[in-house]
Amino acid sequence: MSRARFDPLSETELLSLHGASLKILRDTGVLVRHAEIIHVLQGAGANVESAHPIVHLPETLVMDSLARAGKAYVLHGRDAPITARFGAGELMLMSSPGQHAWFDAQTDQLRPATLDDTRDAKGNSRLRFLVTAGECVPG
Repeated sequence: MSRARFDPLSETELLSLHGASLKILRDTGVLVRHAEIIHVLQGAGANVESAHPIVHLPETLVMDSLARAGKAYVLHGRDAPITARFGAGELMLMSSPGQHAWFDAQTDQLRPATLDDTRDAKGNSRLRFLVTAGECVPG
């Protein structure tokens, strides 16, 4: 059985997005409010602003970290057989809590999300699990 490919961005667009992300991490930085994490990042080569807990991540630090990071992981639901496998070659469509809009397949439009959307999704037998407000709810 062949697997469907989902490539919403071209290689050129991906490289552009990657370059812009590296520039933001390096020039704008990231607000980090945890002193121990700031210390660890400094030790790894990050630059920290003295007046604010803004950490600037050089490209080498970002790329080295990405190279060492795991390429696959599994999220487990409360019930043992309920999992979401990332990096395993499976198509995984997920939302995150606090979505500003919901794609309505009946109208082909984006609209504000409602509690009924969560209730409807929970009744979908094809759904492996549903993440809502940080809670993993079996589908």
